[in-house]
Amino acid sequence: MAVMNVNPTRAEFVPKGFSKASGIQKACELFSIAREDTYAFGDSVNDLDMLRYVAHGVAMGNGTKEAKEAADYVTTELKDDGIYQGLLHYGLIREI
Repeated sequence: MAVMNVNPTRAEFVPKGFSKASGIQKACELFSIAREDTYAFGDSVNDLDMLRYVAHGVAMGNGTKEAKEAADYVTTELKDDGIYQGLLHYGLIREI
C-alpha cells in the first residue's frame, strides 16, 4: 500500500502501482471510452495523477496550488457550485 494523502484527520491508501489515473485508464479500456472524452474534478495532491491523465482536468477553486497547476481549468469552490460551473465551462450541461 502507498499512502497518497495524509492530514491530521484522515489518510488515503492506494495499492502500490495504482492511482486514480490508472482506475480511469482501466474504466476507459473496459467501456471503450476515448481519452479525449475524459474529465475529472479534483482538489488535492491525491488527485494530481488523475488531473494530468484525463483530457480535461478541473481543479476546484478551493483546491491546493498543486491541483490548480495540474488542471486545465480551475472552477469555483465546491460550495459555490464548482462542479456545476465546471460542467457548464466544458459544455457538458447547459443552464436552464
